[in-house]
Amino acid sequence: MSDTAATDNGKPLDAPACHEGLRERKKRESREAMHLAALELVAEHGFEQVTVDQIAERAGVSPRTLFNYWGTKEAVVLGVDTENVRTFVGMLEERPAGEAARDSMRVLIEAHVKEASMRSESRNLKKHVMMREPQLIQIVANRNKEVSMQLRDILAQRLSPSLGEERARDAAAIHVSRAVATLRSVYAIAVNRNVDLAEALSIFYDLDESGCLDL
Repeated sequence: MSDTAATDNGKPLDAPACHEGLRERKKRESREAMHLAALELVAEHGFEQVTVDQIAERAGVSPRTLFNYWGTKEAVVLGVDTENVRTFVGMLEERPAGEAARDSMRVLIEAHVKEASMRSESRNLKKHVMMREPQLIQIVANRNKEVSMQLRDILAQRLSPSLGEERARDAAAIHVSRAVATLRSVYAIAVNRNVDLAEALSIFYDLDESGCLDL
């Protein structure tokens, strides 16, 4: 699957830039190393027993550097990157004003899959940690709710001139809910077929566009 989303007529949308600069790549790799170190320690000792100093030491950075990247212990364990959240929200804000909401959300879905695919090494370990530390699930749920609300508000503002305020809010909520459901389906396909997320997304689109999901 390409790095650009496609509209229903096959023409590519303007997806986020696919070329990652050296500085951005190093920052991403540093974040991932800290995240992986945190997951390993929590898997070994439990969340409450692990300290930021221990995570920093295993990742080979100072505690100050870790805080600069993540802010809290919970964030580095879960990989909840506030910079990443701002990126996705900003990405939607920057989509063309006349673009269909469905197409804008499709771009975000593909960007999320691409970003998550870069964390393939830590994904299974994170699942193990989440099952062992159920208190962390609420933190993830709160974060996802916050992002969904921000995306909904942006879409509602964009749709309001043509739909009116109330209908725009409803439509925006549906678009965001559909995007979340799509991502859940993609993760399920990845597990069921034992494929990576990009291939799972391609399978989902093929099923959706062929009408199989209408049966």
